[in-house]
Amino acid sequence: MDLDLDFSDDKVELFLKTKLEEVRLRKTSLQEVLLKRREVKHLQPLNESNVNIDKNVWKKICNNKYCICYEISNYAGHVIQDIKAILWQNINENFTYNIELFGECDLLECQQSENCRYITNSVIKTSSFKSKAYLVVVFDVPCFLNELNLIISGNLMFKIDSKEYQLQLHDVCISPSDFSSMFLQITSDLKYILTVQCCSNEDTLVLILPEEWDISISNTFEIHCSLMKICISSCSDYFVSYNVSKLLDNSLIRVHKAEEKRYFITVYTNNNNQLLALLHHLYKSISNIVILPLIYYNRYLCKNAVFSNELLQEFSKSLSKELEVTYKYVQQSKSLTQEDVLSLQKRIHGCERYTDELFLKLSNVKY
Repeated sequence: MDLDLDFSDDKVELFLKTKLEEVRLRKTSLQEVLLKRREVKHLQPLNESNVNIDKNVWKKICNNKYCICYEISNYAGHVIQDIKAILWQNINENFTYNIELFGECDLLECQQSENCRYITNSVIKTSSFKSKAYLVVVFDVPCFLNELNLIISGNLMFKIDSKEYQLQLHDVCISPSDFSSMFLQITSDLKYILTVQCCSNEDTLVLILPEEWDISISNTFEIHCSLMKICISSCSDYFVSYNVSKLLDNSLIRVHKAEEKRYFITVYTNNNNQLLALLHHLYKSISNIVILPLIYYNRYLCKNAVFSNELLQEFSKSLSKELEVTYKYVQQSKSLTQEDVLSLQKRIHGCERYTDELFLKLSNVKY
């Protein structure tokens, strides 16, 4: 029941207002939990001999996050899809978590340089699976203020042939003693890769080596950058920072196959400070390297291409001018007057409009 009370401004009434808002928030939270429980109640139980959840749930701690993984085996002979998991703790606190699903697949050669979903040659990030999958749950490391042992419980919900089913997840006990035994150790196995990826911030970049660089990517990272290569069967190479600097520890680089000395890389770091420190380390270790966010890669190709057509040349010049004005705006906007900022914004809009017009003309040109 919603109440709208008109209090005057004294401390007691302000306190009551605050408490009323807390009750409203609590009510909303309880409604969400009840709706989730209601979903679970109406699902059909499934014969555990068809879909089995391994009792040995593995636990790791990485980047101040707790990671638990359930291994799920499917003997039903049909694809399991629309997978959801609802988890809760044995204490009266909100439980926030993220879930990722990785499934085993047939050995296939990856044809994608961008947006590759393969973790290894036989494990892929997915939303459905047929034989075996890894359900990874990540949440912040608890403070253990009220309880020294927390029990994580939950239910797994999924569909087989459009029918909905549920299974109970095995209880997982976590405690402060895990801090001494569950911290992540660098190993050449799937558990390490999945834990770092799920517990880190992910950034997709394009790494461009100079034309005169004749050293393999493995030697570039291992020898010049002092990174450790993780030996795992995959379409990508994995390199981790170990004993280079405390600031860089456990930062992971995933390098996909090259395209003319250009590599699509995914960087997994704890936060933006670690990401920037890692990029500075790469720039210092490799002369004349270029590292771009993936969203700017196509613009880089346009700017650095050799154009023979006059329209393409004009498009390249316009694009370069637009980038130059935008860069100036980003660098100087804080120190400029409001009038100068508005003037720069108008220039940017004008450059963008002209570049878009040229692009539309290029789209209609037949070569």
